Amino acid sequence: MERRLLHLSMLADPLSPFSGGIVGGRQVLVREAVRAVQAEGYGIDVMTAGGDGAVERSALGHLARVVRLRAVASDAALADAAPAWGREALEWIRSQRRHYQLMHSHHWMSGAVASHLRGALGVPWVHSPWAMPDPALEDAATADAMVSQLRAADWVVVPYPAFADRILELAPDARVRVISPGVDVSTFFQREPGPVLKALGQKHRGLLTVVGHADDGVRALLTDWTERHRAGGLPADAVLLVAGMHAPNDDGEAWQQQGVRFLGTLNHRNLARYYAAAAVTILPARHASLGMAALESMASGTPVVATAVPGQASVVVPGETGWLGPAEDTHALLDAALTLHRDATSARTLGAAGIAHVAQYYTREQMARALAELYQEVAAVPTLTSTPS
Repeated sequence: MERRLLHLSMLADPLSPFSGGIVGGRQVLVREAVRAVQAEGYGIDVMTAGGDGAVERSALGHLARVVRLRAVASDAALADAAPAWGREALEWIRSQRRHYQLMHSHHWMSGAVASHLRGALGVPWVHSPWAMPDPALEDAATADAMVSQLRAADWVVVPYPAFADRILELAPDARVRVISPGVDVSTFFQREPGPVLKALGQKHRGLLTVVGHADDGVRALLTDWTERHRAGGLPADAVLLVAGMHAPNDDGEAWQQQGVRFLGTLNHRNLARYYAAAAVTILPARHASLGMAALESMASGTPVVATAVPGQASVVVPGETGWLGPAEDTHALLDAALTLHRDATSARTLGAAGIAHVAQYYTREQMARALAELYQEVAAVPTLTSTPS
């Protein structure tokens, strides 16, 4: 029988050409996991939202398809969309006579859809929340829904041990598996900086920051940079490149006069070139992160200066592949980045160690093998599996 999986990634389309924004890390992880798991012999349907009316299908490798359900109205509450998405997904699954060994949901909205599908499909449920319930970020109802999914799923997959600890605090009976995220090292790798700088129109290697969304950490970094620029406290050749967002108030020219260039949202191949052209990557997040930007930077041979938030703290080895500091101390973060900007020898040493660290622990092939082992383990339990009616 064909081994086929259903992945639910409602808010992060793995075929989107862009890797930025608040769902960027999840988009990359889903894409790389699906591409790599095919090599383990699985067919995969990935359901996401964003279709215009009729269900759309697109290829994602030789054994995988992306199935786009209807987009949510801009003023609709996302929680209200889950039942509708569940019904539409089930209608398509039955029309195509699909039979799955298990379903794997990504983030809490996909988990909400999975909870609607579970009874009808009768297959095991693997859930990757990718973010922990945080009262500062979610309302109480959303946080409760997230915890309910942790308790209901057959397995919960998380990227780092720190995430597993938090899940077990919220849902002590949850079965949790830590599977490290994986980077596509055929895209993110060390390049000779000269040709890359020329292609990008840069004279010098800059300081790069990669933004998922404009949180307090990014704003504090920009404020600190501006104050140093006004005080003459920055090297003459120092340029801060901001990937993932546009200039505040669309005033890019004023920011360029302060040595800041906003690159907007980039596709992952263009982003890889900026990593390679950077002297150091600054990651000022103040909340838990998937750590994908840190891993991509290290795979590119560029050292990382990052806040020690969950995710980033799990992948950056202080003093070996980069620098970690307190989430609130943006001044120290920028000091460390400027030190590496000036010290090319230390930056190269850290960069080489980062490449080796990713190759040893964080390739997408390693992630795929670990996922395939879990899928085989889950699907082998006969009492959990059945076929849709």
